Parts: sequence; C-alpha cells; structure tokens
Amino acid sequence: MKAITMKTFCIVLTLLFISPLSATAAHATSAEEAMCDQLWSTFNGDATRLPFSFTLGGKPSTEILSTWKLKRSERKLDDQWTELTLIFTDPNSGLSVRYVAVRYRDFPAIEWTPYFKNTGSTATPIIADIRALDAKFERAAPGEFTLDHSKGSLAEASSYEPRRTVLSTKDRKFQLATSGGRPSNSTMPYWKLAWGEQGVVTAIGWPGQWAADFEVVSDKAIRVRAGQELTHFKLEPGEEVRAPLVALVFWQGDRFRGHNLWRAWMLAHNLPRVNGALPPTQLVACSSHQFNEMLNANEQNQKHMIDRYVAERLPICYCGWMPAGM
Repeated sequence: MKAITMKTFCIVLTLLFISPLSATAAHATSAEEAMCDQLWSTFNGDATRLPFSFTLGGKPSTEILSTWKLKRSERKLDDQWTELTLIFTDPNSGLSVRYVAVRYRDFPAIEWTPYFKNTGSTATPIIADIRALDAKFERAAPGEFTLDHSKGSLAEASSYEPRRTVLSTKDRKFQLATSGGRPSNSTMPYWKLAWGEQGVVTAIGWPGQWAADFEVVSDKAIRVRAGQELTHFKLEPGEEVRAPLVALVFWQGDRFRGHNLWRAWMLAHNLPRVNGALPPTQLVACSSHQFNEMLNANEQNQKHMIDRYVAERLPICYCGWMPAGM
C-alpha cells in the first residue's frame, strides 16, 4: 500500500454522498476508460499540457520545462497499477522536479504527486504558485458545470453539509479553500465536477492549508487549479519537498455512479486491511471539545466521561482521543 495517509482520510469523505454501493459500480465502461486515458496521455505529451504547474524565478513551468532535461520511466506494478515517473532537471539552477503518476487499470482512476529537489550547489530561484492540479476539462456541447462539494467541520451542527455550485460563463470563477491550516477545517478537500452525464471526482491529499480555483474559460471548458494555497520559497542544496497528492476518478451516467465508483476504488486500493480483511466499523470516544480542546482536561472529568459512556452502554472501541501536544 502506498501513499495512503490522505487518501484513506478521504474514505470518510465519501460518506458525504450517500447512495447504495452498486455491485456494477466497480466495472469501468469504455467511455470512462477513454476519459481517463485522455488525461493520462498528457503525461506523455509536451510540457505545456501537463496537468500541474508552478513558477521558478517568476517564469511559468509551461514556458521553461520544455528546455529542461527530461528523464521518463514507466513500470507495471501489478495487473492493476502502472507507474510513470517524469523527472525534469533545470541545467542552470539544478532544480529537479519529479512527478510520480499511477494509472489504475481496474478503475478509471489516476493519481500523481509532484516533488521538488535542489540537486545544485547553490540555492534555487524562488519556487512559487505550485498547483499540483492544473487541468482543463471540456464538454462536447455548450452548457453549465456543476460542482458538488461539502462544508468541513468546525464542530457545528452543519458540519459536513453537502453543497452544490453551478458554474457557467455568467459566474466564471469560484474557489474552495480550507482555513486554519487544517485540511477539512471548513471545507472538505474533495469534490465532484460534472458536465452533462459525466464528470470527475477529485481529492487533494494534503494535511494542511489548500485551495482550489474553478474558472469557466468558455461555454465548453473549465480550468481547475488546486494545491497548497500559498507557495513562495527557495530550496537550499540537497533540500527536497513534495506537493499535494492528486487523485481523480472519471465517470459517466447518473451522479450516483460517480459516487459509487469513487467509493469502490477507495475500498479496493486504499483502505488498509487487517489480516487481509477490511477493518470493522469503529466507535471512538472523544471529549476534546467538552474541555476546550483538552486544555481543561483532568483526571476527574475524564473519569466522569468514561463513566457516562458505560452508563449509556455505548460500545466504544477506543477512548482518550486528544489533540497531540495539548
């Protein structure tokens, strides 16, 4: 299992879209495979079509990557996974930009993660505006784009509330962003973009501040740019950082098929197994908010909470979930 921390978290997010898990949802159609392959092909095209972007010294990656040294390698991890690695190296600064992408063959799914490393002997120019996802999605006929997204959690009654935003040439721009430096604090890093009876489910795997911008560029196309909300830094020699993981699942049909394909993919490839089996449902006790994020927690009030769980016959699996460092 690889790079599952944030993707496993997204399993919880799938509960935002409640629908029966169809037995046929796990089988991708040829049309869905074609949508997926179209994006996958951009990794093998010219640098101006890659589905991610950044700037180096104020210059956009779409202009400079074509002049860098490129090393491309591909390997078949198993019958379901094909991994593609692209390494661009700037001959002047020594900055190496590595993209590791995975194409799933049993689902119309793709994921990738960008990495930045200074292989030179001096500090790099300023690296900024990193967008782990920067792609354009097009529809055959003019029309609107529908964005299903969700409120995050601020410990309110409306937490995880599903929302829908319609985007068109009239309302061209829209942004999703979290707050407080936490990935699901006010907005979930997960959405479904639809046009007609097709679309793509997307997740941004990042444990901190992130933002996603949606811009309708024509009556048939929308551009989506997502990643860390703000990036503006340089790398000293030998330093390496990574950007958010991006995961996409394409779908065609009614909106619930998109939900079910995503959930089936998460269960098949990302949910950790316990002795080869899916883990059971767990009920976890948390008294953090009752005691000001545990700042006012003490032995007496925590024992009181435990006694109440027992009195109410709540079959909790774990107790003592507290914010680290409090």
